[in-house]
Amino acid sequence: GVAPTQCSFNTAMAAMLRGGRWEGALNLLQRMRDRGLVPDEVAYGIGIAACRRSARGPRAAALVDSMGRDGVQVSPRQLTDALVACAASGAHGEANKLWEMLQSAGPLDGFAYAARLRERAKARDHAGALALLQTMREAGLTPDVAATNTALDACAGAGAWEEACDLLGQMRASGAPPNAYSYRAAIQACGKAKRWEAGLKLLAELKAWEEPGLKVYGAALG
Repeated sequence: GVAPTQCSFNTAMAAMLRGGRWEGALNLLQRMRDRGLVPDEVAYGIGIAACRRSARGPRAAALVDSMGRDGVQVSPRQLTDALVACAASGAHGEANKLWEMLQSAGPLDGFAYAARLRERAKARDHAGALALLQTMREAGLTPDVAATNTALDACAGAGAWEEACDLLGQMRASGAPPNAYSYRAAIQACGKAKRWEAGLKLLAELKAWEEPGLKVYGAALG
């Protein structure tokens, strides 16, 4: 007969999150509201994290909207988590809105840029991904291999082979040289653009210092 408090719900939601019970955590968030309790930043944060881990982008964006209506402050971390969920689920419209909110929240960190890069790659927006790399540099952040590879994925999806080859050149000239994944994405871009000569040239370039794996050969065969 003891009524659960907000703290009770938060603790149970955290247990659900740790146990991989994403739906259970989100159901508890709704049950909290049904009992007349307004979720706080902790509860919303757990709910958005559950959406991120289960790739529920629209649900994560809806929770961010609910936070605004409830007068709960949205942190950059929560916005980034919601953006990751949108990237995984292909919710590009919601992702654009979240990105605008992140930009308004203050200086962006590498995690925010990484989330947006993944979302732009999913949308096959290679121009947007390349622009993000430039924005990172202008903000004093040096894109690492993972960030640049994500932009290469965007080039691969769009068949932007020239931009992909340029990116490889930039990586070689920087302190973050390309790896086999980088070459695979660039070769995929060449294949999509039907520039097989350029793709085979990249394959030979990679073989000069590393034996390509099956996935790289598969990209070249494609």
